[in-house]
Amino acid sequence: MPKYVRKLEKAVWWDSAEGASENALTSDALKNAATNNGELSIYEVPSDDDLLIIMAALAYRRNALRDVDFCIFDGSALDACEIKTSRTRGNTGCRHVDELHLDMVSLTAISVTRFVCKAAHSGLLDSFDKEQVKNKIIELVGNGDLDATHIHVDMKKVLSL
Repeated sequence: MPKYVRKLEKAVWWDSAEGASENALTSDALKNAATNNGELSIYEVPSDDDLLIIMAALAYRRNALRDVDFCIFDGSALDACEIKTSRTRGNTGCRHVDELHLDMVSLTAISVTRFVCKAAHSGLLDSFDKEQVKNKIIELVGNGDLDATHIHVDMKKVLSL
C-alpha cells in the first residue's frame, strides 16, 4: 500500500481526530484540512529516503521546524473515503518533491471529515526527527536542490546559512 504525507501547521489538533468517529470529530480537527477549490495537497512517498526529502522541502520555508508537523498515512485512508487524486506539480522548489505532489480532488465536507478520521487513525503524527530534517535541508541547499533565496530568514539562522 502506498504511503502519503500531508504537511500540518501543528499536529496537536489532529490528535483529537485519532479514533474519533465522523460524528464525534471536533471542528478544530479540520483546521489543517481546509481545501482550495475542493482540493487538498498531499505527497506520495515512494521510499523512506523520499520521505525525509519531502519533509525538508516542505519545512524549509517555515520560520522554524517547530512550526511544522506531518501526518504520514497509507493509501487505505484515501481508498476508504473513495477519494480520487490527480497528479499535479508541487511548488516546494525541489524538482524531485514537486513531481511527487498530488491533489485530492472533488472533495466535499463529508469526504474531508472522513479523510481526517481515517488519516489520523492510520497515520503517524510528528513522527520525524527534526535534526534529520534540518540536516537534509542543509544538504539539499548545498547541492542546489533547494533554492536558499526562499528560506525564511529565521530558518537561515537555525541552519547557519
